[in-house]
Amino acid sequence: MDIKVFSNFVVVAREKSFSKAADKLHISQSAISRQIKLLEEELGKQLFVRRPFSISLTDEGKEFLDIVLQIYSFAEKPLIGFATKAIDVSGTIYFDVPETFQVRFLAKQIRAFREKYPKMKYSITSSDHSQRLKSLDDGSIDFAVLLEKPNSDKYEYIKFPDQDELIFLTTKSHGLAGKENIKPKDLINTPVFANELIWKRYIRKWAGDDFENFSLEGYLLLPYNLYAFVKEGLGSMITINNRLNINDSDIVIKQFRPEIKINSYIVWRKQMNMSRVACMFAEYVREQSQCK
Repeated sequence: MDIKVFSNFVVVAREKSFSKAADKLHISQSAISRQIKLLEEELGKQLFVRRPFSISLTDEGKEFLDIVLQIYSFAEKPLIGFATKAIDVSGTIYFDVPETFQVRFLAKQIRAFREKYPKMKYSITSSDHSQRLKSLDDGSIDFAVLLEKPNSDKYEYIKFPDQDELIFLTTKSHGLAGKENIKPKDLINTPVFANELIWKRYIRKWAGDDFENFSLEGYLLLPYNLYAFVKEGLGSMITINNRLNINDSDIVIKQFRPEIKINSYIVWRKQMNMSRVACMFAEYVREQSQCK
């Protein structure tokens, strides 16, 4: 078995696409597809479920991905401390992040890390909370940014230094537009759009017993989608402050009372066999957080 094929397999598993993996590896899609097919035949295992527009790892594929990452981890970890001088650090780090203003902290860390190791590359995706955790657990990504405190038995994590604040956004003609701020009883029977995690974790806690009388109009992941629905008068919106740059005279923004603050965390799996560059980034972020 060719170790290069193992490396290409990891890229395909993380990109979840032969075409995207081919672009990243600078080879043809047919070549990478053929490599994986030959690998499956050699192993006697089906590693991917192939669909018309996507692929995903089978259970055996997930097991094999963990084995390959373990091989790389054992080979590379002893060299990490020597890496700044002796190793030409390269490779791709995979992240999945929500839309939060605090992601700027992660961006600063990536920029500073890449200044030290210019051959390092990174891939950013943005999915919902449950998919983000699933990708973290199955090794499809190296790091996730979460808007709730992770399980410390399962994950390593670092808390971002600042917090986000939730705001209420509605039209000027709405009955709550004249309120100085928004309190729990104001939202009773008021149609609202929100991110699912924010609604279930933060709004439920903030509202207490009044939550049972709230009216969720729908979950929407992207803030600009939410904004479009608000503009059409279909409901109001709960979102993170600074998430949208709105200059619209028909829209008003209100703060909640009491305030609703959200912490963000950069998270990676304990015992996960990450690539050398991902391990080095984890150590770098940990060191930077201790310097604050």
